[in-house]
Amino acid sequence: MARVAEPALPGSGAVVQLGYAVAVLLGCAAANSARDIGGGWVLSLLAGVGGAAAVLWPVRWSLRFLLRPRRFRV
Repeated sequence: MARVAEPALPGSGAVVQLGYAVAVLLGCAAANSARDIGGGWVLSLLAGVGGAAAVLWPVRWSLRFLLRPRRFRV
């Protein structure tokens, strides 16, 4: 029977939510800066997605490998 241990950090949910908020803000900033330099809507969209992905990738990686609860066999 497999049991799940408690999460490593009790405030990990708050850290992940903060990471998502930073990702949204960075995506908006990247889209606005791409639009300001004269890019079309496609460039703005791709810049926003790329800016958000640059933050979301480490957040998801840390959630998966560093903060996930460990499973162990009993």
